[in-house]
Amino acid sequence: FFMMGNASEKDIRRVGLKLEQFREVFTRLFPNMKFNTPVPTTVVVFKSDSSYRPFKPGANTAGYFQAGPDVNYITLTTELRGEQDPFNVIFHEYTHLLVENTFKDVPVWFNEGLAEYYSTFKITDDQKVALGTPIGNHVFRLRESKMLPLRTLFEVDHKSPHYNEKNKAGIFYAQSWAL
Repeated sequence: FFMMGNASEKDIRRVGLKLEQFREVFTRLFPNMKFNTPVPTTVVVFKSDSSYRPFKPGANTAGYFQAGPDVNYITLTTELRGEQDPFNVIFHEYTHLLVENTFKDVPVWFNEGLAEYYSTFKITDDQKVALGTPIGNHVFRLRESKMLPLRTLFEVDHKSPHYNEKNKAGIFYAQSWAL
């Protein structure tokens, strides 16, 4: 990771440490995965939501990951807003990068489900790791919504309404996470 930003050095180092801890846990869980990407990953850490605002792809963005042919970018702010944790987004998207480095053409439900599972990564005391903790929105959606038939879930691709339309994507992500 190449770290930079207008946040304090302490905050930038803390972000770098969390990313390295996540990567380390992944290397221990999946020793045969390809962790070295063919391009570098630049991490831009903003000190506040207001300093991040001009660069955000959306108003509610807490963190963003953009893979590219020459460089991957991660952007986030260390300032938390409400319940949004930018690391959930970053860990989700970084999981996609690791999966796609190792496997070609994985099913969308598997890729999204695994990314949602690992988005909950938490580490305490530099050694106690928690993975796969319940995601409240998914639990609620699974209780309150009609489930997709498994055949439909397994057939979803990047062009499917269940992947692209907000009112349909929620149950797709929840079921993929649960599965």
